[in-house]
Amino acid sequence: NRIVDRVVRHNARVKFLFIVAYPPVKTVHPHVDYTDFIDHYPNVLKQADAVISPMLRGHGMPTKVLEALACGKPTIATPTGARSICFCSKLLHVCNIGEMPNVICRVLRQKPVVDLHEFNRLKLRYEWKNIIAPLCDVIEKQSFNNTIP
Repeated sequence: NRIVDRVVRHNARVKFLFIVAYPPVKTVHPHVDYTDFIDHYPNVLKQADAVISPMLRGHGMPTKVLEALACGKPTIATPTGARSICFCSKLLHVCNIGEMPNVICRVLRQKPVVDLHEFNRLKLRYEWKNIIAPLCDVIEKQSFNNTIP
């Protein structure tokens, strides 16, 4: 609530939607809603002004952050929330938890627009065929080197 309350002081109309594995039965804040699994994440993204990934622990590829960026949504993330994303993006704002309220307020005031060039860079870097092709090359080389004469 510390982040929510600080953002609400600057933007009384803000509404947070938390997507969590086990949402609480009762919402404890008037500017907060919770949900669990979402069938069609792009529909939720279309309604969002920004996406926040305040993760303090995590592993692997942050697919929800990539999806948000691919949809042209400004994304505020901790270094853990933005892990594995290896390019600079005008839409990606990486900060620690303590800085998040100020960064969220700044992003909501700016209302960034979708940048086609940035979308194409994101697509080129993270498109499935561009990720799987190098993996296939490695597997092929290893299988070739491990063949018995």
